[in-house]
Amino acid sequence: MNPSTETPATSALTPWDEALIDFFMQVAQFLGVPKSVGQIFGLLYASEQPLSLDDIAERLQISRGSASTGLNYLRRFDAVRNTFVLGDRREFYQAETDTARIAKGFLADQVDPDIQAWGERLRFGRGMLKMAGKMAAPNPAFALDRLGQLEKWHSEIATAVALVHAHFNRPPSDGGLSATPGEQRPPE
Repeated sequence: MNPSTETPATSALTPWDEALIDFFMQVAQFLGVPKSVGQIFGLLYASEQPLSLDDIAERLQISRGSASTGLNYLRRFDAVRNTFVLGDRREFYQAETDTARIAKGFLADQVDPDIQAWGERLRFGRGMLKMAGKMAAPNPAFALDRLGQLEKWHSEIATAVALVHAHFNRPPSDGGLSATPGEQRPPE
């Protein structure tokens, strides 16, 4: 492709792109999300223009299948928006920039189901111990004590997740990024 006709969607990655891709890859790894999901979100976040599936695959040098899987993952927790581009029938994507929306989507998709499943497993374990006694565990008193500790952990984790949900249901704050006296924040 001739550099003079290259569009932002098909041009090489800039240092800005690479920095944001790297940042979001690290965030993805921290959250236990596939690295490619972080790469895709980073590219979309860095881009002023919406990108198609082909644009994403080409710029990140990943397969269309990997790009599609990553986009589906991001859609599940509302981290990308589909965008219409006049004169083009393909789907285009932009990064969601509303942290609360992404966090709520991530919690609903990735965390809440696990919290619920853990609670169900713990209740099942307690029921098994009550019904089977020594058949279920060689030392039922020890097993019940450990089960009680796990139930406490579950309760504390569920409370922490509920607090995170509550935080993201409040009006957004700037996270302490307000300009100090005498400084001005750049316009958003």
